[in-house]
Amino acid sequence: MHRWKEGEISVSSFSLRVEHVLLFVTVTIFAVGKCSASPDVLSLSSTSGTAGGSATLSLSLASASGSQPAALEWTLDYPSTEITGVTAVAGPAASATAKSVTCSGNICVVYGLNDNAIQNGIVAYLTVQIAANASGNLSIQLNNVEAAMPSGSSTAVSATDGQISVQSVGISLTPAAASLGPSQTQQFTATVIGTSNTAVNWNMSPSVGTLTTGGLYTAPGTISTTQAVAITATSVADSTKAARAVVTLDPTTRTTGTATFVGLDATTQGNWKGVYGADGYNVINDTASYPGYVTVTPSAAIPFTWAASTTDVRALEKASSSTDRIAATWYNDSSFLIDLAFKDAVQHQVAIYCLDWSSTSRAETIDILDANGAVLNTQTMADFHNGKYLVWQLSGHVQIRFTRTAGFNAVVGGLFFNQ
Repeated sequence: MHRWKEGEISVSSFSLRVEHVLLFVTVTIFAVGKCSASPDVLSLSSTSGTAGGSATLSLSLASASGSQPAALEWTLDYPSTEITGVTAVAGPAASATAKSVTCSGNICVVYGLNDNAIQNGIVAYLTVQIAANASGNLSIQLNNVEAAMPSGSSTAVSATDGQISVQSVGISLTPAAASLGPSQTQQFTATVIGTSNTAVNWNMSPSVGTLTTGGLYTAPGTISTTQAVAITATSVADSTKAARAVVTLDPTTRTTGTATFVGLDATTQGNWKGVYGADGYNVINDTASYPGYVTVTPSAAIPFTWAASTTDVRALEKASSSTDRIAATWYNDSSFLIDLAFKDAVQHQVAIYCLDWSSTSRAETIDILDANGAVLNTQTMADFHNGKYLVWQLSGHVQIRFTRTAGFNAVVGGLFFNQ
């Protein structure tokens, strides 16, 4: 090692010159010369992080006026089993004076032109890679801190260590409970903290219904008795951490309904065969043949027949005849309901036939309600002396409500189901 002489600080493997040249720094500085009386302070911040992720700490310099250094070097000491690496970039205080930051292993330096003193502030940002198995508080120590002044002398530097508080892996599941009827679905959401790997594995017990890799559970199409199914999400980062939700399968739970209006048909009249009812039908007071995917229950609907046999095209074709027709209805002077409980999770086409057989003055409002009584769709029916169809796509549990708005009563002559 060379002795110090005017204009040059000799070091073990590089040289800091004060004649407006670059400082080439690769290892620890061994500065000699007069030290300043007021020490600089190099402080490392503290922060929190997650196992398997990264955390950024700031390195700040505080120097007394007139004692700002031109170069800095320090050694980082940390638990190597829980911190897998550290990188550094220049902070605003270093960048403002054309300084660069580099690290070789755990030794880092700030360097640049000798006569550009580093100002107070953040000189570097250190990004720490946290091991997946890390936990607790990780100490990041600043050791062997050295500083070189623009004049070529060294200055005393004290250091304040930093710390990373590693959040432990935790997992929660929402919602925590759900009650489902046949074919109903529930989306579960897993929230993972304490790690950058937020992936989870899903499973259910017992294996009833279906559960996707995204946490979407679908109840079976048929539920005979009440049953509980446990939905579990397990952290991929830490398989010892899991969260559980419970689905109660209830055969009496009403499925929330959906309704999409398709349109009005005023041309088909009573000639429904080949147009409607491919899956099932009810020609009022003639034949009811409902599909297996729906349960139909009328409420306050009074049956009445205007013409038990007719060739009038306004009347509906009888199910078992190619020539005979019937003009009949369910009616009520105020309102009545038809309850439709679909047993699957898909929409089906439902058409109703309204016929004002005996007058031209009837008018009615027809609402589609969900299981809670909320209105999903509303249509008005008037001028239907020649017969009109209303057509929807329906699913879940819905009710069709008929309300008289003019004329004698509210009426419907037939129900027809298609896929």
